[in-house]
Amino acid sequence: MVTIWPVDKLPEKREMLQRRHQNFETFIHSLARDKKRPAMQYYEGVEGMKQAYRRLLDQGKETLHFF
Repeated sequence: MVTIWPVDKLPEKREMLQRRHQNFETFIHSLARDKKRPAMQYYEGVEGMKQAYRRLLDQGKETLHFF
């Protein structure tokens, strides 16, 4: 049994593959962009603010003012 690839489906297949390629490139680009963002951490309440302040002071990069 011989299967013949329908010629009329080729443009649809090509378009689908191009979309997949673009989606993959967008995904890879988003990963590279996210590497530049700082890690997020959630602190709650007064004790959380104390922990955040201690962590910031331990890094020694920035100064934080809390009122």
